[in-house]
Amino acid sequence: MVMGDRAREETPPPEFRDKTFEDETVHLDGNAYIGCTFVECRLIFSGLGRVRFVVCRFDGCRGEMEGAAQETLGFLAKLCAIPGMEDFMEKTFDNIRGRDDSEPWRS
Repeated sequence: MVMGDRAREETPPPEFRDKTFEDETVHLDGNAYIGCTFVECRLIFSGLGRVRFVVCRFDGCRGEMEGAAQETLGFLAKLCAIPGMEDFMEKTFDNIRGRDDSEPWRS
């Protein structure tokens, strides 16, 4: 790990507190949102950094994936179409929903 990478890891994410985002495009990657309200927003996630929401409200927003996040969704869609992968995918979705602590990627 180079020094620049270490410093980047230790830097806390930018925080937005008690802010209202209305009718705008919000790039979520690498940010923390605390007590924020999103109204009629376009929420974009690219898979470039973690996102944290704490007690936020969403009204009429739509989410979009770009880049690595979109590629991941495409990969999951292809897995869903493979015969015999149904149980694996259901466990994956249960894990995403917080209903299952198993790790479907481990054998």
